[in-house]
Amino acid sequence: KVSILPHIVLIDKAVKDTDPRKVDLLVGAYRDENGLPYVLPVVKRVEQVLAQRINEGLDNHNYTTPDGLPGYSAEVARITLGEDCQALQEGRLVCSQPSGNCSGLRVTFEVLKQILPTKYVYASDPTWLTIHSIVEKSGFQLRHYRYWDEANKCLDFVGLTQDLEAAPRGSVVIFQPAAHNPTGVDPTQEQWKIIAKIVQSRDLMTVFDSCYQGFVSGDLDQDAWPMRHFASLGMEMIINQSFSKTLGLYGERVASFLMIVNDKSIIPRLKVTIFNCLAGLTGPGAAYGAKIAREVFSSVELESEWRDSVRSMTTRIKENRRKLRDRLEQLNGSPGSWSHITRQNGMFSYTGLTLKQCAFLAVEKKVYIYPSGRANLGGLTDRDLEYVAQSF
Repeated sequence: KVSILPHIVLIDKAVKDTDPRKVDLLVGAYRDENGLPYVLPVVKRVEQVLAQRINEGLDNHNYTTPDGLPGYSAEVARITLGEDCQALQEGRLVCSQPSGNCSGLRVTFEVLKQILPTKYVYASDPTWLTIHSIVEKSGFQLRHYRYWDEANKCLDFVGLTQDLEAAPRGSVVIFQPAAHNPTGVDPTQEQWKIIAKIVQSRDLMTVFDSCYQGFVSGDLDQDAWPMRHFASLGMEMIINQSFSKTLGLYGERVASFLMIVNDKSIIPRLKVTIFNCLAGLTGPGAAYGAKIAREVFSSVELESEWRDSVRSMTTRIKENRRKLRDRLEQLNGSPGSWSHITRQNGMFSYTGLTLKQCAFLAVEKKVYIYPSGRANLGGLTDRDLEYVAQSF
């Protein structure tokens, strides 16, 4: 029996809903004040340059190589790990370019299945929905470490550390370094240090799933701190990095696979394994979005403009959080505290609304959020804010 994943059904329903009251806060995409996908000014500039090169016969739409678009991975590694990363300087980094972050994770677990003896992958509870099928199709058993404290609407750090300490040695563990999906709750730097010590002591293999670098603080370097800290400790790890969100290139699949190893001698064999998995599962990475990213990242001027845009988008998301919380707390009949909305980070808020309440919102109010209570506040506009608050 074949069935469509429930969240896909819900997204399709929201897209097809023509009710003028509709507010779609499902898909994790940043929207402008008109509710439309935001095209960054720096992206528009680069697209004009790329179009001119095509017109002049200086570029084309050829496939990328297994290593990825030339020059692209090096720039991604720099922004992710920092120029002073020892693994980067010593040539202990293996890079590839999958066709999107989901594809990168699928390749990740296929590679790890071939090189690690463990049966277990640990992800946060909750985690984003597609990760279950990605892990299980690779032949691993998915387990969870506690993450969300429902009663207090915050990180369950005690439960998280206890579960990591109880994980079988050598297990794989997935972390999101910034703007956790779906909760919007992240460990502090001090908590990350404790997590890193447990990972080392239990010989766990870290996979960082990074899609929102910059959307917590507005500073790409600050948000990269967990990944850079783990790397500074000499830990082997895989990073699946995507800039589709922060560049506004959702459909262009701007992703990278980065793997840090301690023994350089295994890199040639490792590359063969990675490239074979990539070829058999997803094929070459998408070139157009990577070309835009490479142009932005390789120019001091353009990168600075992009970083300014990330700060602006993050500031607006934080304002959306503040405005929604303030309005909810002003409304009569809005019980309890809504402070968790402004304590959370990134595009998503784990609102605390129940399954029944989320169904009511969709059916009666045409406000679409996930049944878990996750709402994309990066898609909330001033025009819709009052109606959403009243509906909540």
